[in-house]
Amino acid sequence: MLGLIAYDELQVFRDFVKEFDIRGKKILEIGGSIPEIELSTFELDKWVSVDPLNEEKRDLNNCYIYHKRDAIDIPYEADYFDFVFSSNAFEHIQKLDQVLEELYRVLKKGGIIYSHFGPIWSGPDGHHLEDVRLEHNILNFWENNSLPHYSHLVHTEEQLMNLLTDVYSINDARSISQFVYHSPWLNRLTYNDYMRIFGNSRFIIRHLETTSEVDYPFQPPTYKRNTSSYYQDLIHQFPAEDFEVRDILVILKK
Repeated sequence: MLGLIAYDELQVFRDFVKEFDIRGKKILEIGGSIPEIELSTFELDKWVSVDPLNEEKRDLNNCYIYHKRDAIDIPYEADYFDFVFSSNAFEHIQKLDQVLEELYRVLKKGGIIYSHFGPIWSGPDGHHLEDVRLEHNILNFWENNSLPHYSHLVHTEEQLMNLLTDVYSINDARSISQFVYHSPWLNRLTYNDYMRIFGNSRFIIRHLETTSEVDYPFQPPTYKRNTSSYYQDLIHQFPAEDFEVRDILVILKK
């Protein structure tokens, strides 16, 4: 496995344009919105962003277009785009297999999907706690992650909540555990799920890299019970699953 992490959207975009010549091309971005100033030097034919968090807008030249919608229904004709670019989004997409079928429809023959994403559900911090409002602060996994690695995979919702009451109030413990198991912000696909979905799609897997790196200081609080054996418990119980993969870079070709 290689040491790469999708740190942020702009870093992933710069990796993308080092690999592919996008000048004069039509590009679809899934999940995110690269700023126009970053795109302006490439003399693009069109850059279209699809994200449920977008605001609907377009520039005066109809070159940069932002749609507020899910990727399962893309309002463009077949064989329209040269590339699909995506950063830190595939772990959020519900019905990923159907979305890939839609991307296959709108891509030209020979078109490329470039997607770099993580963390995934089966990784150490795949709970992906993000902007969880607690009584006195907001919890984000890259700043103040207090969940022991793999605890979201080992425990049921009730068990995780009970563990968290060692260091949190009952209300905060409930808020965290509810996010982990019920937030629609995650698709909860494992690494093996992604490999199955990519393999079953009509795309050719041109390139795939993974990493187990965790790119932030991780010092969870001390719990009353032992949490250090979670990884060993998982690989013993599910020997066919890979629990070390945290980030995936995949390049798919039509």
